[in-house]
Amino acid sequence: MVNKHLAKAIIDIAVFLEFSNANTLNPDAAVAAMEQLANELQQMPTDVKQSLIHHFQELANEYGDKARFVASLADTFDIN
Repeated sequence: MVNKHLAKAIIDIAVFLEFSNANTLNPDAAVAAMEQLANELQQMPTDVKQSLIHHFQELANEYGDKARFVASLADTFDIN
């Protein structure tokens, strides 16, 4: 099982990487970091992935205008 706080940390990193502007973060570096994060998450056992997906859905509304992005992180990371 994934701890809710760990899930939130993953969400926060993904939101930062996705929504930072080019003055804050090099876009190519952001894409590379998202791909690396996705690759690691894809290696998790199925039950852990399901727990993480549950937390993504549960926490999405806390992210206001980015809620849809957070709710779709399972697809973004290809961990369904």
